[in-house]
Amino acid sequence: MFSNNYIQRRTAPENERGCFLCHKPTTSVLVNEIPEADHFYACDVHLNDPGFATQDSNNLKEIESQNTRQKEFLELKAKWDSNQKKKDSDKPNKDKEGSEHASEAEVSVEPALQERKIKPLYHLNRGVYNLRVGTHRKAADQQRLQKMLSQPDLFPSVPTHKPSQNPKGSNGKKA
Repeated sequence: MFSNNYIQRRTAPENERGCFLCHKPTTSVLVNEIPEADHFYACDVHLNDPGFATQDSNNLKEIESQNTRQKEFLELKAKWDSNQKKKDSDKPNKDKEGSEHASEAEVSVEPALQERKIKPLYHLNRGVYNLRVGTHRKAADQQRLQKMLSQPDLFPSVPTHKPSQNPKGSNGKKA
C-alpha cells in the first residue's frame, strides 16, 4: 500500500493536534515518503520510543554531519567577520569596490549551506505500521461501500404488479 518510511515535519503552533496514540497536543507530524499517502501527528515522547518508531541510522549520520558542517561554517564566518573588522579598522580609506566583492562572496556561501536541510526519517514498528495500513484499508473499504450503496440499481426494484396477477401475463396455468 505505502512504504514504512516517514519523514518528521513540524507544523506551526496554532496547527497542533493530538498525538495518534496519547492525544497530547503536538506539532510533530510524520509524513510518508509517498506524497499524500499517509500522515499523522506523533509526540516527541513516542518518536523517541523504540517500540513505536526507530530513526534511520544512515539518516541520523547525515543529520549529525550536517550539524558539524554548519557549526564549522559558523565558526569560519565568525573568524572571517573579525578579520574583516580588523582590516577595516586598519585601513579607514578602503576602496568601496573591494568591500562589495567581499560581501558578495559571503552571501554566495550561505545559501549553499542552507540549500538542503535533512529531515529525520523514521521507520514505524511493525504493529504500528500494520495499524496504519489497516486504518487506510478500512477507509478505502468504507468509501467503496458508500459508492456501491449510492448506485440506484444495486437492489431489485419493487414489483409493480398485483400479487394475484402473474407478471408475465399468463394465468398461472401450465400447458
